[in-house]
Amino acid sequence: MLIAAIADSPLYQGRSTSWVSSRQAVWGRMERGHTRRPVGTRVGPRTAWVRYAPDTRVMYVRRTPPADWTAPPYLPLRTWLRGETTERPATHADVT
Repeated sequence: MLIAAIADSPLYQGRSTSWVSSRQAVWGRMERGHTRRPVGTRVGPRTAWVRYAPDTRVMYVRRTPPADWTAPPYLPLRTWLRGETTERPATHADVT
């Protein structure tokens, strides 16, 4: 509901998507590992997310066009933030 309340564009590239919120359609098709809540934890939600987020896979790495933004397979955010990859260093803009 929150997504529909703040992102109500039914268009994608000028064409109707048949969704009230095209953003919701994208989230619905996204891999569950990127969108599910942390499971199997006995701590509060805030702590669970703080522990969970660094181990999630990076979805894309911004690059100068026309370069592809696809992230390397199985690149955890923690690895990228620590600079333990051949990718360019992560910036504040990458994670905000």
